[in-house]
Amino acid sequence: MEVDVDPETARRFREAFLRLPLVQQEIFRLHRLENLSFAEIAWLLKVSEGFVERELAKAILKIAKQMDGAKLS
Repeated sequence: MEVDVDPETARRFREAFLRLPLVQQEIFRLHRLENLSFAEIAWLLKVSEGFVERELAKAILKIAKQMDGAKLS
């Protein structure tokens, strides 16, 4: 699914994403872009599903805060 986003929003998202710790970047990418489940990501990274869920929640919160509360879908 491709979404049309204005260049400024894309830039701010990219900057916020790159500020995340690498593990959060990987979990976000696997879940949101590759559509993997928490279980699949946990298996790949050899961590618990709970860890995956917590780190994804932290990543989303950090991105939203760094984008000044811009709506994320």
